[in-house]
Amino acid sequence: MTKSVDEVEEDFSNCKIAANKMLTFEELPEHPHFLAREAFIEWETIGGKKVKGPNIFPKFKNNPGQIWRPMPTLGMDTEDILSDLGYSSERIQELSDKGIIKKAESK
Repeated sequence: MTKSVDEVEEDFSNCKIAANKMLTFEELPEHPHFLAREAFIEWETIGGKKVKGPNIFPKFKNNPGQIWRPMPTLGMDTEDILSDLGYSSERIQELSDKGIIKKAESK
């Protein structure tokens, strides 16, 4: 006997067992649970392309987070972060030359 996913979910639900099918990443943003929780949001990349991805989490009523800039490109913040951590410009360049880190394209 073969059952559909919906039938299996209903059987489990009738037995008071919490279970759902494993969703693919493509299915997640359109699932009713994630739609209700506004778990995904669309934002722009620096190049103006629209991207859909995870929303700010966790959500705080009195201190809501916000997306304050476009999605960074790969390596865009590397030099700033490593400098803030105390890395010298020379060390950052050395790591980049060895392919250990990715720096932004020339500014």
